[in-house]
Amino acid sequence: MIDLARFWGAEAARLTDRLRDVETHHARLELLESEIEKRIVDISAMLVLNRGIERLRSGAAIKDVCEELGLSAHVFRRLFVMNVGLTPKRYLRIERFRIALGRLSPAASLSDVAYEARFSDQSHMTREVEHFASMTPGRLRASVRPYVGHVLDRAS
Repeated sequence: MIDLARFWGAEAARLTDRLRDVETHHARLELLESEIEKRIVDISAMLVLNRGIERLRSGAAIKDVCEELGLSAHVFRRLFVMNVGLTPKRYLRIERFRIALGRLSPAASLSDVAYEARFSDQSHMTREVEHFASMTPGRLRASVRPYVGHVLDRAS
């Protein structure tokens, strides 16, 4: 979990309160995305970041994205962190996890999910899923999920 206060200071507490007041997961994501967009001050930076994020999501390596954008890895990383709040590498880890989470279903083959989410192999996916979800992909796949991306806490 990322502490927003680390990047946004006192604004993070206000955003956290606003996120708690929103009732649906989709609305929370929209609010969070709009707040991230507000923090991208320079429109040219936003365009560069949008293109970079599109390329990263399509499976391009960070090195290749930097070359395509005409930026050094250091400048791209700094721009990314300043505007998104994560490093590109951390962003990609979360993005792969998010893709895997959306594809985990009782009928899904774990090796197919790993491939579709662009993990290097199934054991790589297992390590990352355990890191983010504190459970194996198989256990996560079998868990009760009221909607994609969420698991019910067994204590509740």
